[in-house]
Amino acid sequence: GITVPDVYAACDRFKSLGVSFKKSPNSGGMKGLAFVLDPDGYAIEVVCQGPEPIKKDLDCCGFSSDGSVSGVLQVASGEPSYATEGEGGALMDVTRYYYGEENSVKVPPPETDGYVMQQTMLRVKDPKVSLDFYTRVLGMTLVQDLHFQQWGFSLFFVAYLPEGVSLPGESNSPERMSFLWSLPATIELTHNHGSETKEGQVYHTGNSYDGVEGG
Repeated sequence: GITVPDVYAACDRFKSLGVSFKKSPNSGGMKGLAFVLDPDGYAIEVVCQGPEPIKKDLDCCGFSSDGSVSGVLQVASGEPSYATEGEGGALMDVTRYYYGEENSVKVPPPETDGYVMQQTMLRVKDPKVSLDFYTRVLGMTLVQDLHFQQWGFSLFFVAYLPEGVSLPGESNSPERMSFLWSLPATIELTHNHGSETKEGQVYHTGNSYDGVEGG
């Protein structure tokens, strides 16, 4: 997922570019965050960088924050407006994607200033075992844990902190939350409550090539 200064402004732009939405900022139970879909259907979470999410009365898909108005989630159809010309595939010319190279876009879109590749989400069966692995084996630091009893899940953000940097503030403090949402390359361990009591493997890792051509 990515974090941005303003989720609503980012989603306005995504919608104008023809991007599909799994969740708009005001749809669903949690307000102020969104999920957009990449061309292969992978969901990318879009979260506000501040300690508290910015919330607006109406979002880009027509959903109201109080739930009184239901909009329609955009589903992309046809060639998206952000697509560039030329052939695709493994041997395509990728020069255009290296910023600063000849014939490329010279700078990233200015609307994306401040965007951070903040997290990769992994679902875990038992947070105790997973936290032991990521902290004691891989040497990451638990940055913040968040619990949503009403929806039955918890989040644990682990990361390698930059050299000389320590966690600011107390857990769940505004300082800690602002630090979290601006910290690149965290892993978000998602625990659905009760999964730790189930027998065997709970989640498909995607590590196998079953049903996938090539290797």
